[in-house]
Amino acid sequence: MPLARLREPLNEAIDQPAVTLPSAWRCLHQVADWARRLCACFDVAPGNGTEEWARPFCGNAAMHRMSCACSPLAGAARSSARTPGVCGNRGPPTLRDLAACCAALPASVDARLAQATTPAEREWLGELRRHAVLGGERAAERIQACEQLARQATSFAEIEYEFLYDRTRRLLAIGYNVDEFRRDNSYYDLLASEARLCSFVAIAQGHLPQESWFALGRLRTSAGGEPILVSWSGSMFEYLMPLLVMPVYAGTLLDQTCRAAVARQVAYGQQRSLPWGVSESGYNTVDAGLNYQYHAFGVPGLGFKRGLGDDLVVAPYASALALMVAPEAACANLQRLAAGGLEGRFGFYEAIDYTSSRLPPSQTSVVVRSFMAHHQGMVLLSVGNLLLDRSMQRRFEADPHFQATLLLLQERIPKSAVLRKQLTENVEGAILHDAGETPTASTPIGPDTRWPAVQLLSNGNYHVMVTNAGGGYSRWKDLALTRWREDVTRDNWGSFVYLRDAASGEFWSAAHQPTLKRADSYEALFSEGVPNGGVATTVTRPTRSWWFRRRTISSCAGCASPTARRRRAPSSSPATPKWCWGCRPPT
Repeated sequence: MPLARLREPLNEAIDQPAVTLPSAWRCLHQVADWARRLCACFDVAPGNGTEEWARPFCGNAAMHRMSCACSPLAGAARSSARTPGVCGNRGPPTLRDLAACCAALPASVDARLAQATTPAEREWLGELRRHAVLGGERAAERIQACEQLARQATSFAEIEYEFLYDRTRRLLAIGYNVDEFRRDNSYYDLLASEARLCSFVAIAQGHLPQESWFALGRLRTSAGGEPILVSWSGSMFEYLMPLLVMPVYAGTLLDQTCRAAVARQVAYGQQRSLPWGVSESGYNTVDAGLNYQYHAFGVPGLGFKRGLGDDLVVAPYASALALMVAPEAACANLQRLAAGGLEGRFGFYEAIDYTSSRLPPSQTSVVVRSFMAHHQGMVLLSVGNLLLDRSMQRRFEADPHFQATLLLLQERIPKSAVLRKQLTENVEGAILHDAGETPTASTPIGPDTRWPAVQLLSNGNYHVMVTNAGGGYSRWKDLALTRWREDVTRDNWGSFVYLRDAASGEFWSAAHQPTLKRADSYEALFSEGVPNGGVATTVTRPTRSWWFRRRTISSCAGCASPTARRRRAPSSSPATPKWCWGCRPPT
């Protein structure tokens, strides 16, 4: 069998790697010869996919053999033991070593020619001299081509960041609106994001200040009992894509985050009894041109984005990225996906969609039969990093510019930090976040502070701000529902509840503002989504545009006269809801 005969030189090359150029040339010559025979004897039936892989393999083997032929010793490979010692046989030289060897070899050969005693020896030395000259020319050409490619790649990496960089926030904007000549209002503000690669490179090149790295958010949550940096959508891409080229160091914040993210992805797949690996990808929806649509999917509990549990789309490239962190688990998951029919002509298909609302009747999943070049490229890089001992990361950290900045990647795990406790999210009865995690409040705040402490609540349309003393504002999009002024010396703007004793006429406000009457005890507690001030609670619903404040009041009658206006400079027209509740003493 040709295939069995081909394995022999391959196994030999693996067991005993070539350490000199002549031995490497002989090995490649043997492999290329058997690859050619393999292609010739294959039964290449139309549509079976054999030829499209066999032909490139033959061409690849021949190309490597030709590249090795630029050695001055390649022409004399069969008699390499007689090669003059000026170049030595200590191992394959670099191109620069080869050029230096070729420059020195002719003089050594000329000296040997003067001492040659037989015509055969003179002929062999003359042939070796010609190979040395030719090898030197080819090495110089290859060096020049490599240097040209390096200069071209360096020029590609020189990017103008100024129009995207906000010096006040010290962050990069998501994009730039060319039609309106302005930056977008959204920013890359999280360390657990693919944008950290861009920030690191820009800092190393001197285009951004180092402060921009520390301006990236480091809010943490808990996944499987391990602290982890929060990302926007909880996708594998955000956490692991930078690792394709950027090194990660054991025991650091980023290392712990990447490992915890993969562990959470694995646990999420086990909870759903499905393969794991959720990231941004195509899904089972097409446009008018029958093109699959693209969306950022993620795992609940890892991202700020709401509704992560509403979709379930598994992308094989996400598991391939995890090869750099948990190779055994990722390999087993890729094998499971391949057994499930996700392998196609060019590798794994884009994704498999398990979201019930997008499935045809009687089907439990739909394969997204497309290939995205950048996802396939990530797969190749991840596999290469695993098999070739972090080849791309080693190249990255060998760059002098990056070496001076690598300390940023060695940020230690904080010994103590406030963790973001996320609300448990349930989908189809399965708990998708760690049990027992409930919102926790911050340190109690009194009414008298140098500057007002605020809590901002929003669902994207309705916005509420509440201060520790009870002030604040309420706004629907750009419509001001309550009057408010940006004055830190006064905090008596907002919606207030007044209580009045009908018998004595004494009145006070539920919060410290605006009556400023001292209470026996008063504290404000700001927790995620729920600020507590005195006996008041304000809540916004993520998908609803309403709010309420919970009170403990008995025997009350209320009235309200709310008005609204566009947000602009204050005027004399009323814009504040006026609430008046009268209380009778209990009988």
